[in-house]
Amino acid sequence: MHDAAAAVKRIAPGLGFQTRVEVSADAWLLERESATAAVVVVGSRGLGGFAGLPLGSVALVLSS
Repeated sequence: MHDAAAAVKRIAPGLGFQTRVEVSADAWLLERESATAAVVVVGSRGLGGFAGLPLGSVALVLSS
């Protein structure tokens, strides 16, 4: 988390942001946090055994 915060400060020094750690199911937490967001950006598909799927499980949950 400290590496990510340092990268944000270096790349966009004027950007306000907060960091925090929460332990929860990925998709549920992102769904809850995105309720008031204009845009949600998720990473690429994970390393699970379903290489043929166009979306990962988190992106699939958030898109429905």
